[in-house]
Amino acid sequence: MMVSDILKILKYDASAENDPYPMSWPRPSGIGHALMAISVKVSPTFWRWFSTTGKLRLNEYNQMQGTKIMFIQEQTMRVTELNRLW
Repeated sequence: MMVSDILKILKYDASAENDPYPMSWPRPSGIGHALMAISVKVSPTFWRWFSTTGKLRLNEYNQMQGTKIMFIQEQTMRVTELNRLW
C-alpha cells in the first residue's frame, strides 16, 4: 500500500487543505507475522485534519474492509528543543 492509496482511503483533499505534501519520506519500519509497518512524515495540517476527521474515516474503512490500518504518533520534539539542536 502506497501513501497515495492511504490518502484515497481517507478521502483527504490536499488541494482543499492547501497541503501539497501531506505525507512524505515513507520507509519500512518492520514486518511481523501478520503485519507490515511503515513510517511516514506527516504535515501538521494533515495531522490536525486526521485527528478530527481522518480517524473516523479510517475506522469506517477498517470496519467495511476487515482491515486494521492504524496511525500511531511517535514522540515528537518540542519546537524549543529543536531550536537547541541548531
